[in-house]
Amino acid sequence: MAYGGGAGFLFVITDDEISVLSTGSLSRTKPKSVWGSRPRGTRIGPVETGTGASFEFSGTLFEVDDEYVPVVNAADAEIFYRDSLPRDPLPDL
Repeated sequence: MAYGGGAGFLFVITDDEISVLSTGSLSRTKPKSVWGSRPRGTRIGPVETGTGASFEFSGTLFEVDDEYVPVVNAADAEIFYRDSLPRDPLPDL
């Protein structure tokens, strides 16, 4: 996920919180700092897909590759639309 100036960001989602890690402008895989965190009940999307996929999170606009749009939507559905998710085929694992 990209943010103005070319810095990359990783969204880490746990049961309790959403943490946003900055990778800096030279790497897209190695986190350098914690940009911010929000409670897990915070909505990540919706993703706008007009001229490129993007979403606003915590007052900042993030761009995302098209292949990750379903991932952002699924993260929101897990909290806000739980009844719309498919049944877990292996609930005991």
